[in-house]
Amino acid sequence: MEIGWKLAVPLRHSANEIESQEEPFPWESAMAASLAGDHAAYRLLLQEAARWLDRHYTSYLVPAMVEEAVREALLAIHTRRHTFAPGRPLMPWLTAIAHYTVMRNEALAQGRVEMRTVRTAILHAF
Repeated sequence: MEIGWKLAVPLRHSANEIESQEEPFPWESAMAASLAGDHAAYRLLLQEAARWLDRHYTSYLVPAMVEEAVREALLAIHTRRHTFAPGRPLMPWLTAIAHYTVMRNEALAQGRVEMRTVRTAILHAF
């Protein structure tokens, strides 16, 4: 199913752009700042999350599914950000969201699970 809007964040990067990043992104401090109300930190966090999710999903999803999975994961990050505990590593939290987003899509596509059941499982996972 095609959705009519596109991400405002460029997802594809050349190898030179990725290699030129000298320092790793400060995931935990960006999330802590965004939870404290820093809108610029939140925007940067979502941009970096979109890039990471794109690379993550590209490794095992067919190309037609990647953009949709990234959008859904970003929405899950936004709606579940209050479940992140500052001071803890963010990558396991982000990876869990990425994993459950794909599981949800697969279950719904195969008609194995009703939407309410999947939503409940995702909410209790965090």
